[in-house]
Amino acid sequence: MGQEYSSLSMEERTQLVLLQAQKLSQREIARQMECSASTISRGLARDRPRKILDFRTPREVHAEIVQAKLAERQALKAQTVAQTG
Repeated sequence: MGQEYSSLSMEERTQLVLLQAQKLSQREIARQMECSASTISRGLARDRPRKILDFRTPREVHAEIVQAKLAERQALKAQTVAQTG
């Protein structure tokens, strides 16, 4: 029916962090730890910092983007005027 998943022990998590620090791929880490790549993927995802929820409305997000673009354009215009002036 369904697959059974095993979670990593604290010792395995430590080993995972050390192998990841060596810039090894998830598949290579899985080979060295003798487990599936999906177990490694889940282990890494579990320890990854969570994304902070954004409670702004779409209109607020859009207004911030427009404001940032306007500020960028004004800075470029000021820079161009300073260079030619």
